[in-house]
Amino acid sequence: MPRRLLAIVCALLFLGFTKAGHAQDITTRDLMRLLATHRGKVVVLNFWATWCGPCMKEMPELARLRAAYPGGRLEIIGISLDYDPDALEAYLSHTPLPYPSFRDQGDVAGTFGVTQIPHTFILNPSGRIHTSIVGETDAVTLRRHIDPLLAP
Repeated sequence: MPRRLLAIVCALLFLGFTKAGHAQDITTRDLMRLLATHRGKVVVLNFWATWCGPCMKEMPELARLRAAYPGGRLEIIGISLDYDPDALEAYLSHTPLPYPSFRDQGDVAGTFGVTQIPHTFILNPSGRIHTSIVGETDAVTLRRHIDPLLAP
């Protein structure tokens, strides 16, 4: 099986465990493997939690952003910093997200230097951090950072 195809299959299997009402636990190592499968795309990496008011206000904006870029040009990945997995599961079962969300297993936020949430990173198609936004943001602001990365 060609290497790229294998990476895509692994990513799909990995993402298959993150459906509405369930967030798979993730480590930094897991996230790095997942991000590697998205090379060539712009990735929005959003750190959030159910107990964070600004995070909850931001969720509809991320859903709008997801809808604005169909066809795989953009990937959004949520990383929840919820300590209580039941609170996260309850939120996701009532409010399904249109993108995968994972629960940080203690090392992901630290690896990215996240000290407050919401915190959103935009990674360029090479997988490098292009933009870091601390605090609540909106789809218009995110698009201003994303669109130049998608330009031919």
